[in-house]
Amino acid sequence: MGEEEIFVPKAAPQDQLRVKILEEKKGRWRADIVEILQSSPQRETPKCKHFVTCGGCDFQHLSYEEQLAWKIRMTKHWIRRSPLEPHLTKIQFDSIAAPQPFCYRHRIRMQVAEGKLHYFLPHSHKMFAVEECPILEDGFFKLLGVEAAQIQNAKDWSQSFSENRLVDLRNPGRYDVAGLKLEYDAQCFTQGNLSMNELLVERVLTDRNLLSNPGASSALDLFCGIGNFSLPLAKNLRSVVGVEDFEASLHWARKNSESLSIKNVEWIHAKSEAALQNLRKQRRCFDWVILDPPRTGALEVARELNSLLPSRITYVSCSLETLIRDLTALCKKGPYRISRWTVVDLFPQTHHIESVVSLQL
Repeated sequence: MGEEEIFVPKAAPQDQLRVKILEEKKGRWRADIVEILQSSPQRETPKCKHFVTCGGCDFQHLSYEEQLAWKIRMTKHWIRRSPLEPHLTKIQFDSIAAPQPFCYRHRIRMQVAEGKLHYFLPHSHKMFAVEECPILEDGFFKLLGVEAAQIQNAKDWSQSFSENRLVDLRNPGRYDVAGLKLEYDAQCFTQGNLSMNELLVERVLTDRNLLSNPGASSALDLFCGIGNFSLPLAKNLRSVVGVEDFEASLHWARKNSESLSIKNVEWIHAKSEAALQNLRKQRRCFDWVILDPPRTGALEVARELNSLLPSRITYVSCSLETLIRDLTALCKKGPYRISRWTVVDLFPQTHHIESVVSLQL
């Protein structure tokens, strides 16, 4: 096939493989492993019995050191191929490893059929029965099995685990971050890895050191959820405004700030784009903007920020593709430059990459 790229899931660097070519998509071929002729030194025996069948933990065959190294290489590969490269000549590039590569996930979505837990097969709507899931927090899988036996059947069954029990609308979950205890219910988004969430928030908070006078500064937290960033920020800044369009999450943000007696936070129920337009019309200014959008990114928000012009921006993202698109709007089409890029390994055993990017005027 000449010099064309072939993407082989669950391969390892330096593997020698025989593969079966499956399809071509967007200029890249996909293939499956037929036989491992010679194993890579980085290849390990997967911990989960479902590794071959399941599409979830597609890095479980790699040493943890190689997993993190791959994520750093992939991030730099995306940057090199993007319009951002000329804007990244003088940046600090670093990473944060996961201290616990297994038993970390407290939130999951599964299928329930005939009282048993199932996942989907890769690239398919066919299901397979699941007997274990080593990335879930200790005790979580067992409770899921008990509950599944009672409900018998459920599609896209989302569950969260907190304090050795399942979270529901009557019994909120709780977690610690930056010395604060936050509550949430089953409807709310929370980071899937709470131990790494502590390190993620800590990394974001380091950007306050870029402010000339943090104690007199104001911050705007877009897509703020239950206050995961807003409330730790409020401990260090003069004032914080949190913006969230999902009412259930904003309910818990308000409730958390009340229970913690944090009074220098204002909550706005709106989409981030609309909130930015209104704040600009009101001629409100912010020293620092933090945004943690969904996978689809925040292009319109980035364009609005070029008008609001905060001196500092911290962008948290779970998608390199939309992150680079939005950063291009801020750097190439706007006045910002990137000073630091951090790869945060929120999801060990998977290919997913979380990034924290610091920008300044």
